[in-house]
Amino acid sequence: MIEFDPVCLKSKENGSILLSIWRTRCKGEITNSEIFILPPVYPKFLIIKFKFYINDLPSSYDFLYNIKCCFENGKLFWEEQLSYTFNIAIDSNEITLKLGCKIWTAEKIATLIEQPSELLVYNNNSLTSKIDFVPQVEITVNFIHESILELELHSFVNQINEYLASLFISQLEFRYPLVFSTVARKRFQMVESQIGPISYSLTESSALFPNIIQCIIKDKTSLTSYQIIGKFKRKKTDKIRFDILLENTPSEKDVAK
Repeated sequence: MIEFDPVCLKSKENGSILLSIWRTRCKGEITNSEIFILPPVYPKFLIIKFKFYINDLPSSYDFLYNIKCCFENGKLFWEEQLSYTFNIAIDSNEITLKLGCKIWTAEKIATLIEQPSELLVYNNNSLTSKIDFVPQVEITVNFIHESILELELHSFVNQINEYLASLFISQLEFRYPLVFSTVARKRFQMVESQIGPISYSLTESSALFPNIIQCIIKDKTSLTSYQIIGKFKRKKTDKIRFDILLENTPSEKDVAK
């Protein structure tokens, strides 16, 4: 398990300061760059747990319910941008997201990674050491404000979105692109049907399947940080969206954007 450095956010609300202190840890830490790090495949799910505290005390059920509704309003982020099935539940002072990968399956992993790895002469590692999964991410936040009851829901939603966008851009996409990078996951889907023809045309075997997938993993242009820099250099104004929580259900016009 890896634990990221704590992050503190601050915003001015109703003339006073709202602070939030965030701590995140992620299971499935791998240091070998040749390892394939994937989301769990059916019947398992990628679990993301959120624990909310307000002034060091567990948040109320009403607060959790309102945040849950905002997650549900923004579920297209998970379903359309990242290609996961989306389920959400409240348990104690936690909100749990249960995400099912719509891209990877056990059969696909065997065909594209495990079986071709047997053909790689230079591979001296066991097959089980070449694949790992990210089963769970745990995020804990403590909101601090002198008059918490005076704050509107959007004050909390803004800080949650800000932190989650930062977490994706600065950590999760870098470490686990095939799990959390929208561009990397879509690129894999786009080239998946071409992996076989390319490998067989060069080696007359499936030996290059893992190498082609590694090219997608290591391509830093799939990172949001690169996309932001690229748009800035090209002077484009397209907004890169991280609408993870929405206070209202998006309209058809918003979805089209």
